[in-house]
Amino acid sequence: DANVAGWLQEAVSSDKFGHVTVVASGYEQHLEHEFEQPPNGLLACKQGIKDFATLSFNGHKNHKSLENIIWSPRSDSVFVVRGKNKFYSTSKVVTEMRKKHCFMLVRFFRCRASDGKRTIFDYQTTFGSLEVLQVTPSA
Repeated sequence: DANVAGWLQEAVSSDKFGHVTVVASGYEQHLEHEFEQPPNGLLACKQGIKDFATLSFNGHKNHKSLENIIWSPRSDSVFVVRGKNKFYSTSKVVTEMRKKHCFMLVRFFRCRASDGKRTIFDYQTTFGSLEVLQVTPSA
């Protein structure tokens, strides 16, 4: 859907003031900021974000630096962006977050370039599809 794609691109893109930042492990502070006392289920949300950021096909953890986790003040959300592996999807992490009582607003997106071409990330890495997790820290 072009409207969703446009919104998502805007939400995770830096504006002229650089207001989207890689937060890595600092994402936990953004989640906790909303609450005076950590509610039940907060741990499930934190662990789900970490799992989504690091999960790999063979069970090893990739992206240990968590540099694929960003904070977007525009949408008051934590986003995790991953290239979709051709053998598996990280969508199951979202299901597990709900089973473990993550109470935050959680959205999962799978995106692909409309022309079907691969997305070039850093002139060496390319992706066919991207998977994006959005977590909004509100009850």
